[in-house]
Amino acid sequence: VLIDAGDVALGANDDGPEEPVTPIHTNYISAFYMDETEVTKALWDEVYIWATNNGYSFANPGLGKESNHPVHSITWHDSVKWCNARSEKNDLTPCYY
Repeated sequence: VLIDAGDVALGANDDGPEEPVTPIHTNYISAFYMDETEVTKALWDEVYIWATNNGYSFANPGLGKESNHPVHSITWHDSVKWCNARSEKNDLTPCYY
């Protein structure tokens, strides 16, 4: 799903007694794509195979109960690399460095 670009207000005037106050400010967020559901084990495997054949390496191949279940047991760094590989595989520009 395409998430449109736009300005987002971040921060708060009063986060409560235990949180520091962060000034409200506006950030511009570029448009991006996001899946509607969790990444399935089947999709993870498809991109993982492409990625490892194209110079990527991962700490963990990922697990899943069934091919249509969400992938699990992956590291944050592996998920970032996987996202970049998926972008490249689909002729899009990777966004994580």
